[in-house]
Amino acid sequence: MSQYPPETLLLRIRAETLRLNLKRAHAAFKDLPSLKGHFKEFEDRLSNMRECAAELFDKVTDLRRRVFRAEVLRTEDVKEVVKDVQDRLETMADDLASARVKLNELGGNSYLAQMKEKGRGQSTWECLNQRAAGLQQDVEKIEKDLSDPNAWKALSKAEADATDNVFHESIELLCGIALRDAHLDADICDLAEALIRSIRASATHPNVIPGGISGMMMTIERFIRLRFPEWTIWGLPLAAHELWRVSARAQLDNLVAKSLEAEGASLIKDPTIQQCLGDAYATYFMGPAYALAAVTLLFDPTRAQNDLRVHATESMLRCMDPTKAGAFSESYQTLADHLASAWKAAKQQVGTAIDPSKAEVVEKVVAALFNRLEALGYSHSHFGVAEWKKARNWADKLQSDAALEEIKISDKDDLRHALNAVWLARLDAARTEDLSERAHRLAHRVAKPAEGQDEQLTVPVWGTDNQALKLRSFAKGPGKKLSGLLP
Repeated sequence: MSQYPPETLLLRIRAETLRLNLKRAHAAFKDLPSLKGHFKEFEDRLSNMRECAAELFDKVTDLRRRVFRAEVLRTEDVKEVVKDVQDRLETMADDLASARVKLNELGGNSYLAQMKEKGRGQSTWECLNQRAAGLQQDVEKIEKDLSDPNAWKALSKAEADATDNVFHESIELLCGIALRDAHLDADICDLAEALIRSIRASATHPNVIPGGISGMMMTIERFIRLRFPEWTIWGLPLAAHELWRVSARAQLDNLVAKSLEAEGASLIKDPTIQQCLGDAYATYFMGPAYALAAVTLLFDPTRAQNDLRVHATESMLRCMDPTKAGAFSESYQTLADHLASAWKAAKQQVGTAIDPSKAEVVEKVVAALFNRLEALGYSHSHFGVAEWKKARNWADKLQSDAALEEIKISDKDDLRHALNAVWLARLDAARTEDLSERAHRLAHRVAKPAEGQDEQLTVPVWGTDNQALKLRSFAKGPGKKLSGLLP
């Protein structure tokens, strides 16, 4: 058996292993179970069975009518047999209808079942596969000339890129999908998707999954990741920043750059400026809820670059409310001043000063983004001062369970109203208890349809007109029963 030359042995095996791992890195996504297809097939089978039962039921109904009219031999035995068959068919139809309801409930609880069969799943696979393909080509070049003195350096770079852009992201995505399907995120991702839909500032509505690696940023389109451990109602506003990164940025980057003239192209490419744009965008659509969540939960006063992110958030609040200072809960100007003071105090506590060197640049960039959003007609869907005042009224009712139920929710209200209200309530100096449970309840009240709007289920039942089989609709939901069946 011949052996590889020792001078290239390690490099050859290392490169080959990396290339093979890149090929198999995303195989799991291609083979994700098509639960939606299975559920559809099962539902079709139930529907066919129910139709057959309905047809047989109709025939037995006709036979029973003839028996009672003495069109056939009228004996007690025949009547009992016909009644027994009819009762069994009724039970079968009822059981099939119940099974269909349970199937729909099961499908609604499965994240995998809700993902589009050929849409997001397949396109995600293709996106990941293309990303790995470029790195495979780099490795193949290394394998063609293993004696190149720069081969080890090139391989090290390829390994680092593969780890950051392929392997880590694949694991995060698979884990996120599994966590969400197991409902370990306590339905926060469902609420996050409802929140993104309420923003209405993007042509796409990405999937939201729980994340694990706190310092990692997802770069796969169509997925927004809620970083661990902020799988809570308080961290929901942060999803708006992710929406900028995976979707809105592609639509607005060039427009903002043009507004900034000659320096625009270079500013837009600056990673810190991009973070600031995401913060400003999230503040525009979320209102103070994002500013409060970001400053208190996300921004670290020991990191100098966060000074600019805080300033970007404040600047957008000031752009959105050109009025002068007023009551804390009524003016974005006053709120921005309050956040600036809190951040300055935190910086003083850690022993560092705020760096003002790029503050004017951030203000200029944020103003450009604000003007573009206004020009594009998004002013009707941003979270303005009027909405903030409504949130103040809701916040007053979050201090007790009884008052919480008194909050009146209109068709125009969405999750942003709830999140701004709960954050305002959390800032109340008189608060003495954790409001998380009430905040969660309010969010669900806004995100879910009102009572009485249950989906309708059509089942075959015994009618009254000429004793014929009818199709009637009944509300589908917990505790709902089918009525009007056979006497």
